[in-house]
Amino acid sequence: MPEDHRVDFMVAGAQKAGTSALMDLLNQHEKVVVPVLKEPHFFDNEGFFGSDEIPVKPYHRAFPWKGKDKLYGEGTPRHMFARRCVERIHRYNPDMRLICILRDPVHRAFSAWNMNHGMAEERDFESLVSYERQAVAEHGPLQRGAVTYLSRGMYAHQVRHLRKFFPDEQLCFIRYSAFREDNRAVFEKVCRFLGLAPETADVKLKQSNVYRYDSALDAKIERELRAWFRPEMEELEELLGWDLTAWK
Repeated sequence: MPEDHRVDFMVAGAQKAGTSALMDLLNQHEKVVVPVLKEPHFFDNEGFFGSDEIPVKPYHRAFPWKGKDKLYGEGTPRHMFARRCVERIHRYNPDMRLICILRDPVHRAFSAWNMNHGMAEERDFESLVSYERQAVAEHGPLQRGAVTYLSRGMYAHQVRHLRKFFPDEQLCFIRYSAFREDNRAVFEKVCRFLGLAPETADVKLKQSNVYRYDSALDAKIERELRAWFRPEMEELEELLGWDLTAWK
């Protein structure tokens, strides 16, 4: 992609909330171009940000150039969560449109742990969230480190930070449950948000990044986490006008 062009949109999160599936759907639209890697992880790579100037060349190499009449987009789920990413994205393109899928934060945290547990994480979920709750009490939502299972679900903080840089007309918030229940309807909503004609796309949903759980979420831990998240969810209800009773 030429240096003077800009990426138009991002599916910016949340992690384990269907970002890959939505990107797969958007990639089937004739007007959309996605990068060779679905998650370029450019804006959260400190190696590219040693000065105030954003080095667009390595970022744009990830996008095959198909002409100016296309929309270019990517799906790094850390963008919504990492505060420094939001600021950098705004510097790169203040007209960027961001799509954020929000999943029940307790289920999202357990899903993320389950994914990591299936790879290299040997610590149990209960001890990790206990550690993180204490760390958040002392320092606020964690931005760095491997243990951010709860911090990534503190959506009210993230929505407020996004709104500092982008107007509401450039932000699209989607419930993960709505996407699961009717992915075609959500696809059409996102197309309209991006100025695309959804009826021109014959899309088929593919399962992405599905991991089988080795164990179920403990009911006691779930109750404790729902109580812990409740103030955050109440603030999120006010920010988005959603009824989040099921998340509390």
